[in-house]
Amino acid sequence: MRKWCILNSMAALVVATTAFAGSNVPITYQGILDFQSQPYDGLADFRIRLYDRAILGFPIATVDVDGVDVDQGLFTLVFEMPQLANIGSQTRWLEISVKRDRDPTYTTLSGRQELTYAAFAANALHAENADSATDADTLDGIDSAAFLQNVPNPLVLSANTPFYTISGENNSGTSAAMGVRGITTSASLGGYGVYGESAGSSGRGVYGRATGATASGVYGLHFNASGVGHGIRGLTTSSGNGSSGVFGEHNSESGAAYGVHGLTASNTGGAAGVFGEVEENGGASTYGVYGRNHGAGAGVLGQSADGLGVFGLSTDNVGVFGTSVNDFGVFGRSNNETGILGQTLSSDSGAYAIHGEVTSTLSGSGSAGVFGENNGTNGLGYGVYGLHASGGWGVYGRSTGGRGVYGNAVSGGWGIYGFSSSGTGTFGSSNSGIGVEARGFTTNAIALRAQGVGSGLASPAASIENTNSNGIALFSTSNSSDSNAVFVNRGGGQVIKGFAGANGGDLVFQVGTDGITMTKVLQITGGSDLSEQFDVRTRQTTNGKQDAAEPLPGMVVCIDPENPGKLVVSDQAHDRTVAGIISGAGGVETGMLMGQSGTVADGQFPVALTGRVYVHCDARSGAIQPGDLLTTADTPGHAMKVRDHDAARGAIIGKAMTALDSGTGLVLVLVSLQ
Repeated sequence: MRKWCILNSMAALVVATTAFAGSNVPITYQGILDFQSQPYDGLADFRIRLYDRAILGFPIATVDVDGVDVDQGLFTLVFEMPQLANIGSQTRWLEISVKRDRDPTYTTLSGRQELTYAAFAANALHAENADSATDADTLDGIDSAAFLQNVPNPLVLSANTPFYTISGENNSGTSAAMGVRGITTSASLGGYGVYGESAGSSGRGVYGRATGATASGVYGLHFNASGVGHGIRGLTTSSGNGSSGVFGEHNSESGAAYGVHGLTASNTGGAAGVFGEVEENGGASTYGVYGRNHGAGAGVLGQSADGLGVFGLSTDNVGVFGTSVNDFGVFGRSNNETGILGQTLSSDSGAYAIHGEVTSTLSGSGSAGVFGENNGTNGLGYGVYGLHASGGWGVYGRSTGGRGVYGNAVSGGWGIYGFSSSGTGTFGSSNSGIGVEARGFTTNAIALRAQGVGSGLASPAASIENTNSNGIALFSTSNSSDSNAVFVNRGGGQVIKGFAGANGGDLVFQVGTDGITMTKVLQITGGSDLSEQFDVRTRQTTNGKQDAAEPLPGMVVCIDPENPGKLVVSDQAHDRTVAGIISGAGGVETGMLMGQSGTVADGQFPVALTGRVYVHCDARSGAIQPGDLLTTADTPGHAMKVRDHDAARGAIIGKAMTALDSGTGLVLVLVSLQ
């Protein structure tokens, strides 16, 4: 932190007799400059501001003196301040700021210094013939009798007329003609050129009325080419509710009328058409400038052809405050630039250029802290546009219990569109709710769409990350009868790729556009057999055999010689055409199912060719124990224990894994055709 200090200084105001002609007034300023408790040695830039008060206020003029050689703290400044001409007995103060070449900003030294006249300088401000002016017969070529003589202090005029006590009329056709002109040379804060006061509850201190098409009831104009000036300045020190420095009201139902219209011809940044200032904090209803409109217009309307519609500045409060019951609190319009520009020079983390706030705890569904609207029909422009020049966020939304950023596109366009040249286009963060929520309200709406032009993992269209060790990066839920997730690749690459590892560089599976899936290990938890899809029919029985059985899970099936590629329920012992067991009996489902739709390799029933399944067995020809070989039985769809190995050769179904002592029932079998 830089610490500057002027230990001692001397300022002299040199006033010449030509000051009445408007000549510049030279000032010599000497002092000792201390930097961080040591005399400063080197070059320094100085900024001198002139004020009409010891504290607060705005500078009347500013002068920069650059490249001053400071020798062991000693320095001398010689500069000219045009605003010091013709000041008479008015008091002025100087404020000094200093910086080195490598410093980004000036440091303002504490305390303003009052300017005093050098010896005989005050008398030099008077006119050369001022002593004889009291004996003059004429004033500016007009006989002195035409002027009011021996004016009392103060001059008080009273009348009982319902119209005017004093009326000033000027019939000149020039643009600078004045009906009444008031001038004050007082250097104190309370001096006024024209002061109007009304004791009535609804009276006007100053009332201006204009009947011309482009005329103004009250017109304030500031011609000063530099420094701080005001066309109209309103000041209130009252702490009462409803007090206003300047109060403008427009009740007209038509026309381009204004409650207050301020204009300044100055080309400097400190000049103002209308300047409102509140000296002290007098409560929530005290305003520097207060605009109010009871119709459909605007309380304060700021309009600029190429600059700023409304510019508000405050050192510790609100620069511009607008309130409206049914319309706009603040409405800014610009033909070529920005209607309302919010700018902050603060580097604090909590500083906002524009801050929008809904204070009601029962706010409606359509309320918004900041509302942006674009009525363009060409598809360009933005309702709200966020841009960040560095690595921050173009738009940042935060919510403690709701939605950080909520975007809704009623017809076409984007609910949320974020763009950043180097950072994040749209970033949503929430402590307990939803950082970013996308929602489509119609059957053809897309809730969320990400589109990118990059390539590889470094530039994906969408990147979803959860840094919590137990977190989930993507959670998808749907009430659709179609699919929860659909992946489409219009190119020749892969449809899905899965990576693992600390750096995400290990490919663990992929699904190609040709349907081929590649993975290191495929673990199936829904069943324990490998099945193929077959159509199965019931064999027509003859010669008094047991009635044929319908195909059911757990039944043994054989090759159907009458229908190529299809199967039939077995109905004879030691059948060498045995093909497998219909999967799904005993609560053990199919593990992997293969087939090809629309071909001979398709069917209704999953038939286990290998693995563990339950099979219907008949133990009447012999009890079955774990490890016994099983073959087809005469009972339709059943298996039995192999007792004649020669007869069963080529008709083995598999090996029993559970026992069946008698009768019929289910036996767990390890399918192994041989």
